[in-house]
Amino acid sequence: MSAPTRVRGGNVETLGIFALTTVTVDPTATFYYSSEGNVTTLANNGGTVDSTRQSAARTIATYTPKIGAVLKQIGANITVTNWTALAELHTVTYS
Repeated sequence: MSAPTRVRGGNVETLGIFALTTVTVDPTATFYYSSEGNVTTLANNGGTVDSTRQSAARTIATYTPKIGAVLKQIGANITVTNWTALAELHTVTYS
């Protein structure tokens, strides 16, 4: 996917090997980051980003969580290069 992607609600899962440019996850949405490509910009507006279905190492270049955001990952399968967390509540879960 090279076009910006917005997950407005429900569940969306990426599969395969490809990079994502911009992904925005809204509060009622769950984004299953199962593809093996990297993400350039991930804006989590309070939804859930779950990378636990894929153990391959991937990179999120810029991650911006908002209040209520959840990032789930297996150990250190996701490297976040630029974490722009503000003084808002968000959750990171490692399993």
